[in-house]
Amino acid sequence: MEFWCFLALSALFIESSSTIQAPHYNAMENEAFIVLCPGRKTGFEIYWTYFNSNKSITTSEKNRIYSSGAKLKFLPTSMKDSGIYTCIKKSPTLSYSICVNITIYPQSCVIPNDLLYKVISGTFKKSMLHCPRIEYYDEITHVDWFKNCKALRGQHYFAKKDYLIIQNPTAADTGDYTCKFIYGENGFNFTVTASRSFIFQGTNVNMSCKACLGKGSQMIDQVGWCIKEKNSINCIKNSRYHEENKKIKSSNNLHCRDVTLRIANLRKEDLSLEFYCWALNEHGAKEHSVRIGIKKTIGQRSTYYILAGFSTLLLLIIILTVILKVLWIDLILLWREIARPYKFRNDGKLYDAYVIYPRNYKNRTESVNSMEYFVHQILPEVLEKKCGYSLCIYGRDLLPGEDAASEMVKSIQKSRRQIIILNPQVEHGEEFAYEQEIALHCALMQNDSKVILIEMETTDDTRELPDSLKHIIKKQGTIEWKGDHVTKKRSLNSNFWKRVQYLMPAKSKSLDPLHSSI
Repeated sequence: MEFWCFLALSALFIESSSTIQAPHYNAMENEAFIVLCPGRKTGFEIYWTYFNSNKSITTSEKNRIYSSGAKLKFLPTSMKDSGIYTCIKKSPTLSYSICVNITIYPQSCVIPNDLLYKVISGTFKKSMLHCPRIEYYDEITHVDWFKNCKALRGQHYFAKKDYLIIQNPTAADTGDYTCKFIYGENGFNFTVTASRSFIFQGTNVNMSCKACLGKGSQMIDQVGWCIKEKNSINCIKNSRYHEENKKIKSSNNLHCRDVTLRIANLRKEDLSLEFYCWALNEHGAKEHSVRIGIKKTIGQRSTYYILAGFSTLLLLIIILTVILKVLWIDLILLWREIARPYKFRNDGKLYDAYVIYPRNYKNRTESVNSMEYFVHQILPEVLEKKCGYSLCIYGRDLLPGEDAASEMVKSIQKSRRQIIILNPQVEHGEEFAYEQEIALHCALMQNDSKVILIEMETTDDTRELPDSLKHIIKKQGTIEWKGDHVTKKRSLNSNFWKRVQYLMPAKSKSLDPLHSSI
């Protein structure tokens, strides 16, 4: 049905009119019903009117019928609501109207055809029915499903959100299905129903029975199909089964026949039947049994299992990665303790680590005293006495003198690690810078040793540090010494000493003779 809807433009435009095909909506009485204005919604101011009276429809939510933007709401519907409504869209440059025809039907178990939405066809494997127009309603409760006005019963029906899944449907599942839910608005609850038809469509199957009965003309030449049911073989009488018989010409003068059994709308019960292809001539009869099988494909449930398996595997990988990241140092230290793969007796090195620290003998500040106590007391006590490493410390193993510089270079070159203490609170001289330069040269240029950076005080400003030292800080970071942790500062289980041991070389089972008495 067509109606004339007038398009009123501003004075800058020529007045025009257009004929628009009115969308038709159908609903059941005494239910909530929401109509959406057709077409594009953005960029327009939208309001609704009654077509006959051109009276605007209120936007007040207290009314039974009111408009809310592009939505026209009936809360609930009434038989007298049938009629035409106009949706008017306005923008700064355009204004046009769309007429909407609405018909309200009385409540009944017999669903009128006009109230049925798009028909859904399904096969015997699985079918899904969507509850129509449910996306128009925001606040809804559980969706219930009915077939021909009766609540669904059976294990092959599954309701999932706004879908009904029919597992292994048959022709008996053909019918009208209704979804029903409760829509709440402004403190009131309203019933909403929507119906659609489902038609079962089975698969067509063709089976060929071919037999050669002998050479030349045969007095008896019978070929056909039978079905075994309840331990008895019967001729085919089902209307869905149809036999097509034809003769086949053979180059060897053989008399052959081919009978094709055509099964329309394959059903689940057909899969349990045993079909017999039989042939008969004057010499006797032969038969061959056949069953119909369904090609196995990856179904939805199998897909769920595969996705669940991959998700579980991914979760385990993530958990394992996190565990390894957290416990990596502990695992490496445990491996060293058990396997002790590193044998360093033949590498020509004398020390496990050479300790480089800023020395200031003029200004004896608290930071200087704290750092020297750490270098001369705590480091040897933990790394030498408890861990079995050998350290070279200036002031203990090397004494100031004329040959101190050359002995320092030799000691650095004969050390497997260089422990550099960073403390911005302590002023240092050229001696400390020279030690750093030699140690970094061995580590970066000659690749002869590795550097361990221990930070006594947090250093945010690294602009004054050498570029080579900045490179190491950026690459491996520093180990921060927190002297206030007095109770744990000498415990091998503390995070600080674990990280130091991780960066130190692996120990051999036997200690160096230099420290065998420690």
